[in-house]
Amino acid sequence: MMMMMMSIGVRTKVAAALGCALMAWAAAVPCECEYTPDAVCAQFALTGQGAACTTQLFVCEKCVCAQGGSRMCEQETVTTFGLTGADTCGMVEITFAVCPDPSPTPTPIPTASATPTPSPTPAPQSAWLVGADGDSCNAACTAAGGTCNSGQITELNSIAQTSAGYIDNFVLVNFGIVATENMCTSAASACNGLSPYITRGGAVEGGLVAVLSTFQSLASCSDSLGSTSRICCCSLDPADCAVPLP
Repeated sequence: MMMMMMSIGVRTKVAAALGCALMAWAAAVPCECEYTPDAVCAQFALTGQGAACTTQLFVCEKCVCAQGGSRMCEQETVTTFGLTGADTCGMVEITFAVCPDPSPTPTPIPTASATPTPSPTPAPQSAWLVGADGDSCNAACTAAGGTCNSGQITELNSIAQTSAGYIDNFVLVNFGIVATENMCTSAASACNGLSPYITRGGAVEGGLVAVLSTFQSLASCSDSLGSTSRICCCSLDPADCAVPLP
């Protein structure tokens, strides 16, 4: 079974991940970017039946081009192994941001009269996460040492489904995932308890889709579906799961 990981970071990591499937690099283009230590990447594996393949999501580190980002990256395009359809793989062209090398920390020069500078209080990390395929938010949050907050998940769905493109930007900024918004508009659908979540197919064949519900009254912490990766708030403090206004 052939397996390829699509975790993109610095160029040395890319070459190691892509191996012999790396075919050609295009000229780099600079872009403003952000470092994402807990992004979601995809791993593809051929099933042995022609070009048919399976997809598995996993947490990885990478940089993502974003307007106003705090870093400068090089955006590169490479031909490599990836999705060519809803459940098929082959050689495709992808574009990604190459993280800059970390700058060395300068050594301070001690002085007799120097006054120690207090260390700044670190900013709290977001309690939003994307669960593994088939996990409920209860399971995903327990694995991360947190507690599911259905109220904040409902708030995210409520704001996102009234603002076009909101959920696309939310998953890109928070998880480094490129996905296209899709609406679940059936009052009887199971997606009302699951939303928002990420799945493959739908509006963009072979791509990732961020699904919202127009009928959700309260998100479920316990609902799960094998083909979905739920977007979960894993803190009972709403401040840990910010939902910015559009």
